[in-house]
Amino acid sequence: MRTFYLLAVLALMAPTPDPQYRAVFEGYPVRRVLVSPDGGLPEALNDKQSAEYASRVVVDREGNYFWESREMKPMAMVVSGAFTVFVAESGYVKTYRSQSVKSATAAGMKAATGVDQYDYVEHVALPGTGGAANYFGNRTTW
Repeated sequence: MRTFYLLAVLALMAPTPDPQYRAVFEGYPVRRVLVSPDGGLPEALNDKQSAEYASRVVVDREGNYFWESREMKPMAMVVSGAFTVFVAESGYVKTYRSQSVKSATAAGMKAATGVDQYDYVEHVALPGTGGAANYFGNRTTW
């Protein structure tokens, strides 16, 4: 009986998720390419870096999208061809609409980028540098 009370107290103390927001996209990058007017610098990311640069887009109860991983910047969702793109003033997150669409367009993606193992790209402008960071990775929430 004592264990039951302890578990009940712990359950009441546990944080509850904020019902105001719901994740609509979450992804973890495996590759980053820093781009500047002088060229690009590609690098593979380790697990710690992948967690640090994770991308997350949420939607509120009114249907407004926010880039949670980028200071809750407002975003708009655009569906175009094989992709869904979440666009903000300072960048975007672009992902396949579905796994079946990804499979159907994988050959084209590989021809355009040289790779086909990524589910999304996140493009983040780097203010004051004229450059950007592009993250390529795999989504976990969609």
